[in-house]
Amino acid sequence: MSGSYTGFPIANVNIPSLPDLGGVTDATMLVGERAGTGRFAATGLRDYVMTTVAVGYLPLSGGSLTGNLSVSDTLFFGASSMSLSTGPDYSIWTLDSGNYDLIYGRHTGVLQYRGLGGVGLWSVDASGNNTVAGNLTTNNAYARGGRYYFGSDDGAFLSRDSGSTTLELDTSGWALNWNRSSGALAFVNNAGLTLFVVDAVGNGTFHGTVHGTNVVLLEARIEELQAQVADLQETLTARIAALETQMGTGTAD
Repeated sequence: MSGSYTGFPIANVNIPSLPDLGGVTDATMLVGERAGTGRFAATGLRDYVMTTVAVGYLPLSGGSLTGNLSVSDTLFFGASSMSLSTGPDYSIWTLDSGNYDLIYGRHTGVLQYRGLGGVGLWSVDASGNNTVAGNLTTNNAYARGGRYYFGSDDGAFLSRDSGSTTLELDTSGWALNWNRSSGALAFVNNAGLTLFVVDAVGNGTFHGTVHGTNVVLLEARIEELQAQVADLQETLTARIAALETQMGTGTAD
């Protein structure tokens, strides 16, 4: 059955026999009952649904959110493979499909950055101690109030306090120590014995003997020459006295 119906009631016509008008548009009019029979615009019906039934829901695109968003398991961000998830032990921020992530241990306080296969690349614990799996490249490194350790066994370190700067060479205690007030540099063995000291003007003091080829120690050499001259003078004086005695007695050697 087809045709246009402009009057109500429509005699001998039921709803299934009415013609199909196609999809609903903003120009569509709907027949309804509200204090009488009349028509409603499709836009009015849409607005009614959006302001009553759809309250508290976001559209598939656009819109805004006010208040808290509760997610029971994992929150995914579109096609980027990024996600946020949490549980009793960990909170995890997965950065991409390669499973690079930041994971926070809720009981330990450790924050860790992990690469492919869950390999730990960097971490910081609850006390602020950092661990890096590879090389650390930086313009400046600061160890305020502490020590800068290096070497595979962390046996060597550089430290500084109010009185001195120390380079500890290994775990046994061998070290170079620079005194800030005097400017003296000392080399100390593993028993705490100072083996040599060089002061601020270049004077050196050695605990033991100095050996070497073509070693020139000016002050020591001068003292040695002065002693030799004194011995020679003493010998010459004695020889002259002996000659004078011999000449006085008319005898000679």
